[in-house]
Amino acid sequence: MPPAAFGSAQEVSEDAKVGDFKIKAGDELVLLNCAMGFNTSQWQRPFEFLPERFDPDSPLFLTPDGKKRLPFAYTPFLGGRRVCFGKTFAEANLKIVTTYLTQFFDSEFVRKDWYPDTHHLPYNSMGGSYAPAIEVILRKRS
Repeated sequence: MPPAAFGSAQEVSEDAKVGDFKIKAGDELVLLNCAMGFNTSQWQRPFEFLPERFDPDSPLFLTPDGKKRLPFAYTPFLGGRRVCFGKTFAEANLKIVTTYLTQFFDSEFVRKDWYPDTHHLPYNSMGGSYAPAIEVILRKRS
């Protein structure tokens, strides 16, 4: 799950048609970042945690039918004029913290019964809604 479940609302400047949807000038659209990661036309095994899908040398880097993913299949920080101003800082910190935690610690959920399979994994997001704490146990690897 991305750090922000959805982007900020954007006003459409002119009438448009996207697939079967007609959008009128003045309408506001919100991009659901959290839904983009579950697009089965762009991601192999979308409900599994597979970091190697971002490695160009991995077969998981491609779509399920073996093609290159669309450029905007994953945009956790949006882009263009509306790109998140903390993007570079956040990406650098995520790489450092994730690498450290996965190399030196094993983790497990405290409440395993809350997450019975990969379709019901926890996530936290920024926003106004309440999200329950995701409790994990970290054990230093020997």
